[in-house]
Amino acid sequence: MGAGQKRELVSFEKRAVGPTEGGGTVGPWQEQFQTSARVRYLRGGENVIGQRMKGVSPIIFTVHDFTKTQLVTNRWRIRDVRTGDTYNIRSITPGERAFDLDILCEIGVPDG
Repeated sequence: MGAGQKRELVSFEKRAVGPTEGGGTVGPWQEQFQTSARVRYLRGGENVIGQRMKGVSPIIFTVHDFTKTQLVTNRWRIRDVRTGDTYNIRSITPGERAFDLDILCEIGVPDG
């Protein structure tokens, strides 16, 4: 996959850590960096179809593996810069090509 296939601009966000009004220790989401990504919507398989019936859509974002993306964990989220949609990160695995990461996300679930 060439760089030309990574056409979407995404923002990686994590929660600020600090006291909240309710006495917790988690704050609002804060952008850490932006990068280009390829987006693939998963469509098949029994598990995927079951999730989609519940309003949850699994999506894979493929991004370049570099210093900043190596900091990302499943406690972060991805925001599509163009649409504003947010996606909870479920897992991060090496991509099909060297220097790529595949990030499995879900939309349709509460943030966090």
